[in-house]
Amino acid sequence: MLQNDINKAYQTALNLERTVIEDAKKKAEKIISEAKLAEKTAISEIQDKARRESDQFEQTGCAAIRAKYSNILTEHISNCRTQLIKKRNQIQNAVFEKLEQKLRDFTASDDYADFAKSSLLRLKNKQLSDSIKILVSAVAADEIAARSCFPNAEITVSNSIVLGGFIVQDMENNIMYDVTLDSSFDLKKSDFPEISGLKISD
Repeated sequence: MLQNDINKAYQTALNLERTVIEDAKKKAEKIISEAKLAEKTAISEIQDKARRESDQFEQTGCAAIRAKYSNILTEHISNCRTQLIKKRNQIQNAVFEKLEQKLRDFTASDDYADFAKSSLLRLKNKQLSDSIKILVSAVAADEIAARSCFPNAEITVSNSIVLGGFIVQDMENNIMYDVTLDSSFDLKKSDFPEISGLKISD
């Protein structure tokens, strides 16, 4: 009888031990599984973060490089444009300095008197009124031509006309005719870049 009780107690102890061990194993396996999952999740998050940071760094780096070389290119183009404009202006100034001298030589020549007179005679066909004012340059031939073609006009020597020619004002009809060499000279100068093929696009 006693032996049976001992056997039962022993068996119960074994069963209890077995249950405790099994429970411990399950808990340990669960803990290990959760730990592995947490580790995997953590590694995945770290990898994702590293990838994002790497992509961001690459994009930022590429953007910085693009911006740097874009600025260099823009500056280079601007410098080239500035140099081209400078060279064009040098050419233009040289051309028009020679042209201005040729015009001054022309107004000092005997041929200019006929040219000045013919310029005014062309205005006679425009049916001007009798109320005429004429501004002439300091070139003597201009005043002579003006008095010859429009003897009744009010004629004034103007320092604003430098190269030669006339500004004819029809006071009654409120019309002005600019037949100065200065205006022709300025027009040619403004048209020079396009006519010469030296126009620089924006």
